Amino acid sequence: MPPDLRSNIVLPFFHLTFDDFWTLVPKPGIENILSSTRQIKSILQLREIVLGAKLDEELYTLLCREKTRNLLQTVLIENCFSPELQIGLIEQGIIR
Repeated sequence: MPPDLRSNIVLPFFHLTFDDFWTLVPKPGIENILSSTRQIKSILQLREIVLGAKLDEELYTLLCREKTRNLLQTVLIENCFSPELQIGLIEQGIIR
C-alpha cells in the first residue's frame, strides 16, 4: 500500500472476491444486498452483510499441505511487504 494512502482492512475481504479464490457468504435473507453491493467501506457494513467466506476448493486443498502453504506464504510476503517488514516477519518466525 502506498504510504500516502490510508489502509482499510475491509477492502481486501470484498475486492479479493473478484480474484476467484474465495467467495463471500452472505447472511441468510440478504443475499441480494451482497450481490448488488459494489463496495464495502467499513467493518460494520461487512459484519451486517457477510457471514463469512468460502475458499476455492483447489486453493483449500493446497493450503492443507504444509509445503505448498509455506511456499505461498513466502511468495506473498516477498511480493506484498517491503524488505524492512519481510525481515521482521522472518525474525518472528512467520516465514519458514
